[in-house]
Amino acid sequence: MTQPAPGSIFDTHWLSLRESADAAARNTALTEQARRHLIQRQRDERCLTLVDLGCGGGSNLRFLAPRLPGPQSWRLIDHDAGLLNESVAAAMPLRDARGEPISVQAACKNLVDIEADWFSDCDLVCASALFDLVSLEWLERLAAACAAQQAAVLFTLSVDGDWAFLDGDARTQAHPDDRWVRDQLIAHQQRDKGLGIALGSHAPQGLERAFTAQGYQVKSAPSPWRLLPGHPDTHELGHSLIEGWAGAVHEQSPNEQQRLERWLIHRLSQLNADALGLEVGHVDFFACPPASCSASDDQ
Repeated sequence: MTQPAPGSIFDTHWLSLRESADAAARNTALTEQARRHLIQRQRDERCLTLVDLGCGGGSNLRFLAPRLPGPQSWRLIDHDAGLLNESVAAAMPLRDARGEPISVQAACKNLVDIEADWFSDCDLVCASALFDLVSLEWLERLAAACAAQQAAVLFTLSVDGDWAFLDGDARTQAHPDDRWVRDQLIAHQQRDKGLGIALGSHAPQGLERAFTAQGYQVKSAPSPWRLLPGHPDTHELGHSLIEGWAGAVHEQSPNEQQRLERWLIHRLSQLNADALGLEVGHVDFFACPPASCSASDDQ
């Protein structure tokens, strides 16, 4: 198996750190659309089959399982065996919307090898915070694989490249080098992460293009993180986020270290003083074959 690129490997601390912000940001209307779709697909109490692609530590599963109808059978797919084991363990106490236990199977696979049979008899393919890492060509192969199985998809929290720092009144607080940092970060996000030249902040448009080409009806909606100044989650997550951005900018522009350091010190000092918050843009995406989308819209 080809080893995943460093940019596609995430530690459990970062994944757990962002989980509450992700949950608060998700677009509830699209989650509801997925729920209605599954109800429409279900016949005679048959077990629904769901795939969590790039499942990481299981945060997507933890969010969705209690909000979707059952019975549920999940296939968890990830290239990181350690995270996959964590995700399976975390699934043990989960229940569906009716309070019934879910069933879980795990498969350690390199996502570069994606095939349609990964989604055989699948009702819904899910993924979260994945598609900025992949190429358009890979995304087109995913869309074709889902279409071959007539599976709907719910893909959440794709970055759109838009972010801003906020003051205590949730007003934008600009710094002269914010735009420079953003431009460097966007360029860094489009490096190859092991799945071709990454889409980065173009992931939302790539999803729409790839699934529309397969005849899917697509819906997207904003799902931004809003981390307000002084909130405990803002401090810890904000530190990790800003320092991560700085690391990426340093890799992208190693000769601009002094400029970057000034920006980093300024932003972290504001964060430490509880004078700084963050809004980070994401987009959620739901798509399904036309006939089933029309039926579920009527539920």
